[in-house]
Amino acid sequence: MSVFSFYMPTRLFFGSGAVGKLSRARLPEGRGLIITGGSSTTKLGYVAKVAGILKEAGHETLVYDKVKPNPTIEGVRECAALCRSEKIAFIVGLGGGSSIDTAKAVAYYLESPVIICPTIASTDAPCSALSVLYTDDGQFDKYLFLKANPNIVLMD
Repeated sequence: MSVFSFYMPTRLFFGSGAVGKLSRARLPEGRGLIITGGSSTTKLGYVAKVAGILKEAGHETLVYDKVKPNPTIEGVRECAALCRSEKIAFIVGLGGGSSIDTAKAVAYYLESPVIICPTIASTDAPCSALSVLYTDDGQFDKYLFLKANPNIVLMD
């Protein structure tokens, strides 16, 4: 007989305006880092919207917008080093699967809370306790099995 396990984020908000709930989330004191691929999330105003919501809630944010398709461990390490140097208290993953997997991996290595704001609903990346990492040349490298699911998922 097989055993079925099901893990979920601590909090999940789904529906129009869900990202606004970020203003009432209990987040650690200090700065947040928005991790994104950059181009479409910036052009469509998602980065500014999330940063604005966090600012209204009293949190300064920085943006790391260097995530490439098929995230690498080197990219995760670079982002984690930025978090350490800037004393980042929490991570926000914004965008598609690559940005989300990068954010979850960075939070895992730093043992930081992670909030996920997906802009596409085609993967299980927003809710899973897993990050998929690739080599620099785009080949599958490994599955990084995380200790927990994201703390908050806001599906707007």
